[in-house]
Amino acid sequence: MKTKMPQIILIIIILILICTIVLGTFANKAFNRETLYIKTEDALLQDYTSNSSFYPEGGDSEGDDSETVTSYEAIPSSIKEECSQPGTLENISNPNLLVYLPYNYSREKNYDVLILLHGLDGSKYDWLGGIGQALINNSIAENKCNPMIVVSLGYNSEGSDEEVRVNLQNSILPYIVKNYGTYVDYDPSDSIDTIKDNIKKEREHFGIAGLSRGAIVSAGLVSTLNNYFSYFGIFSGYTSGFSIDENTPDIDYVYIGVGSEDFGSLKHMEPAYWVISGIPQVKESKFDIITGGHEWKVWYTCLYNVLQLFFNKINIEECTITVSDDT
Repeated sequence: MKTKMPQIILIIIILILICTIVLGTFANKAFNRETLYIKTEDALLQDYTSNSSFYPEGGDSEGDDSETVTSYEAIPSSIKEECSQPGTLENISNPNLLVYLPYNYSREKNYDVLILLHGLDGSKYDWLGGIGQALINNSIAENKCNPMIVVSLGYNSEGSDEEVRVNLQNSILPYIVKNYGTYVDYDPSDSIDTIKDNIKKEREHFGIAGLSRGAIVSAGLVSTLNNYFSYFGIFSGYTSGFSIDENTPDIDYVYIGVGSEDFGSLKHMEPAYWVISGIPQVKESKFDIITGGHEWKVWYTCLYNVLQLFFNKINIEECTITVSDDT
């Protein structure tokens, strides 16, 4: 009996080892099979770097006649100068907005609306300072884009994305429609719900873009507020994923821009672009690597680009009021 005990123990040990090997092999195969469908950011980035022909540096848009650039220095000097046809700013405290109205703005006309989001610890004054306002003024004056209303939104950058989404949907967008000339049908007797429904019908005239923390918000809104916006700009920020299904309406344009030396954002935004450009509902998309880091010259370049890329270009003369020289 004593001689058999070591043999039994040995057999048990061998069986345990065999079971461990078999189960480990099965688990490994199951994991590999699953990862065929669920890829990490690092895996996506590896796929991109091993297939650089997927899209060229500077974007993949085809057929547009825009003069987009990939460095702040490449923006024409005339666009950065003081404009002879400047727009005006309205400072709104409730809701917290800075509203740009184009030269010769009229409440009776229809304008596209672009909302801009600042970064962490920023304010509504960040976007529409000297250079930002000059870019918008001169782009409109030189017919590079439509006359548009640009709204710089002040928001709690340390709050949740959901807080911004709810505020836009229930407060900001209805306020803009009630107080400014947009493409949305509006009657003073309309309820908020009616206004919101009418905004959805004209969503191709609304765009939103943000920098850094604001870009993260904007990226999230691609999934959560695509029934109110059809144009999205993501500058030096990223999202962990996009929730798009068969019920998602077509999205006209997604623009992604990042600094060439902004390594923290760059490694995330390249695979994010791969994902967004493969979504069937996204009609057009563009990825620009801008010379610079996590800085304003990159974000001003992105703004200059989206002014040309967003919204369907119209006959500018139809939106311009002719002012007689007679006094």
